[in-house]
Amino acid sequence: MRSAVGAEELTLDTAFNATTCGGPLINAAGELMGLVSGRFKLCLDLPFASGVQGAAVPIHAAITVLADLRAGRTLSAAVGPAKAVRQPVQLGVRVIDLAQLPAWQRQAMNWPASGLLVQEVTPGSPAARAGVQAGRRSQRVGNETLRVDGDVIVAVDGRPVRRFEDLRQTIARQAPGSTVILDVLRSGRPQRLTVTFDRPAG
Repeated sequence: MRSAVGAEELTLDTAFNATTCGGPLINAAGELMGLVSGRFKLCLDLPFASGVQGAAVPIHAAITVLADLRAGRTLSAAVGPAKAVRQPVQLGVRVIDLAQLPAWQRQAMNWPASGLLVQEVTPGSPAARAGVQAGRRSQRVGNETLRVDGDVIVAVDGRPVRRFEDLRQTIARQAPGSTVILDVLRSGRPQRLTVTFDRPAG
């Protein structure tokens, strides 16, 4: 293990391939340090490709999702009698957590101190239908190449989005067919978008 990047990632020396599923990361004392994943760094919700550098989610961050898992807010394969499991809704965006960038980089790009910079919007997703816009112009920012002109999500249902976890927790509480209001900055100007989540097919 090399180093910690912010509070969201532990960087590993091991390169992954596309079929790697991850698992526990144990230190020399036998303590659980994290859960191995693909390398996401500042880019969240991005599947990793073959041969990328390894990473792990710190265990304290992984623990925050336990309540959601126990409440059934995830897809799962039930063993034994069928259970009614609440399937999670999907917003359909890939974002950059601006809080993880150095202040001077945010200031240079005229970005707020916190919020989520939209990099990609999945076609046909609730975010796409609501009009959320991804960045189109790529630019080097520190060690990353980012799409720098996308919407910045700053609030959801009136609650400030200071970190990715704020958005994740709010979306996890939504039911299919429900709506949320996203406050975004577009070219520095505030916009308010209504997102309606998909209902199950059939």
